[in-house]
Amino acid sequence: MQPDKSVPKTYVWLILLSIIGVAWLQWPRLGDPYRVDEDFRSFYWFAKFQNPNLFPYDPDIGTRYIEIPVPWDKPILTSIYSLGYDLLFYLISFVIEPVLFSKLLPFVLMPVTVLYLFEFGRLVRDRNTGLVLGIGFLLFNLAASSAVSALNGLQRSFALTFIIALLYYLQAQKYKSAVVATLVAALFYPPACILMLATWGLAILPSLRLPQVGLWVQSRAMVHLGLAVILTGVILSPSVMHRLGLFDSLTNPVHAASTTPTETPDVEAEPSGSLLTNPVYAPGGSAELFYVFPLVGRGGIVDLGEDLINLLILGALSGLIVLVRGRAAFKLPQLVWAMLVATLIMFVAAWLVALVIDNFLLYLPSRYTRVGLFLFLFLFFGLNVLDFVRDGPGLLRRNPRRLVWLVAGIEMVILGLILFYPSESATISGLNMKWLLGVTGLLFGVIGIALLRRPPTSPALTGRPIKLSPLAKGVVGLVVAVCVIGWLTYASILTEVSYLNPPPEERTLLQFLETLPEDAVIGGSPCALDNVDLFAKRSVVFSCEHIRDGQVTQAGLSAYYAPDWQPVTDFCQAYGVDYLVIDLDTYSSEYLAHERVYFEPYNQALLDSIAHQEQFVLTQVPDEARLFQGDKVYVTSCDALNKLGE
Repeated sequence: MQPDKSVPKTYVWLILLSIIGVAWLQWPRLGDPYRVDEDFRSFYWFAKFQNPNLFPYDPDIGTRYIEIPVPWDKPILTSIYSLGYDLLFYLISFVIEPVLFSKLLPFVLMPVTVLYLFEFGRLVRDRNTGLVLGIGFLLFNLAASSAVSALNGLQRSFALTFIIALLYYLQAQKYKSAVVATLVAALFYPPACILMLATWGLAILPSLRLPQVGLWVQSRAMVHLGLAVILTGVILSPSVMHRLGLFDSLTNPVHAASTTPTETPDVEAEPSGSLLTNPVYAPGGSAELFYVFPLVGRGGIVDLGEDLINLLILGALSGLIVLVRGRAAFKLPQLVWAMLVATLIMFVAAWLVALVIDNFLLYLPSRYTRVGLFLFLFLFFGLNVLDFVRDGPGLLRRNPRRLVWLVAGIEMVILGLILFYPSESATISGLNMKWLLGVTGLLFGVIGIALLRRPPTSPALTGRPIKLSPLAKGVVGLVVAVCVIGWLTYASILTEVSYLNPPPEERTLLQFLETLPEDAVIGGSPCALDNVDLFAKRSVVFSCEHIRDGQVTQAGLSAYYAPDWQPVTDFCQAYGVDYLVIDLDTYSSEYLAHERVYFEPYNQALLDSIAHQEQFVLTQVPDEARLFQGDKVYVTSCDALNKLGE
């Protein structure tokens, strides 16, 4: 077979198109050091790559990440859950600051993913199918939430890339490359690796014949799968042991005694008993399992409502394809079906293991379905869409009223979402996406009715070729361009939800906090501290983002809402706190009326203790004791408060 000489040129165009698509969303963020995916705050300690003196008293040292001494002046820091990801950022930190690199990473990751899909499409069908898969993925993923997007620069942004690479390598029978892809996934994002191994196993299972089981076990696919399982087990064994509680720390935590409770706290963050009764996972907890039961949440099919909307869009398109193509639409590569079954099995297995041992040993269930279902529905659409366009006129000619069922079904789904989906969860950047959903449903209904009312002699119904005038072609092109621009605009609005963009006053506060001593420990209003450790690079006792369970949280909340100085000074001394950041809005009657000061189980305990309290001492700090004063936020030192309490 002669090689396709157009492939290198196609590669270039796909890479350029991917870079342009990523730049559409990322360009405004690149020059702003405060705009990054909100979940990147978990990697505040990456700042130690460039300045090892930061966070010297961080209790997460030894429990969440470890420091490996090296001969040069930058020690290696890594966690046990994403060794490859951490090492990548460590190496890049010699050249690029970690926050900036997280925003540059999609410029590499997206083109690689698009090219893998192009090659997979070429392998299973033809070049045009590969183009549809590559370009279609780019458009869909640009409008995906942070949970499945390749743009967020987090470990999970690699998930789709690894799984798509595995599908390509298995389809091409490149088993050594499949092993490498699986091992790299284990180093970067273990849930993707587990799903990949399950997919691989289910893909080769149908070839098993009991009389020839020996040959099956010795087959290249099985041998390489066994090798991948063994090596993956070695890579993941430390994280598994840590999740099982076989060891509590990786090394001796530095200064851990300063934050370790000396007595059993009155309110336990992780009580014994079933996960179903654990307040951490209940409504109001820090890791709420369901926002819309049983579909949306960490324990649901998807993490976020935006993911559910995108799945419904792909589901509606897939339903239209099934209506047109019938059973032929289900003739997908065996690997695609294996991935779907593996996704469902891992979702159920994750829940079963969690319920049996009260531990999400196999990670949160949504980690599998949010990726696997999206990719399956997308591949179902992408592998069928060209045949759908070709066969569509024939369907309309034979039985145009079959569209009634599809239109009615989609309209009912849209109506159900508008009526029953929580408006607060559907609001993005101040815009209630139900309006967009309603307009989409209206347009879909109008188009469906228009098609049903076309005369029998219409080319769309007779199957004759439709000849368009130059003006009509221009109009069609304009409509397509408007749709693409509209989709990209929707993508930019959607993705902004997960990106931090602190207001000017908070930026000024963060800049001030960065001038404090590097070993400073900061306490204060929890949610006012969310961005401090990432952007100001200073330690916080706890925040709404950086959660610490146990007595430190209870003591901190009691101090912040204390009626006199004693609890405040005791808290500062007991936990080595140097400065407090106080948001005065958190003491207003309007704020307290919402009854959501912090996460459960601490929230209700605090509300009960201050139910009849009329004043809070931290609202009465004089101006001369304030080091920084904003509109509603101020900074003071514990030394100044000690003098006030004398």
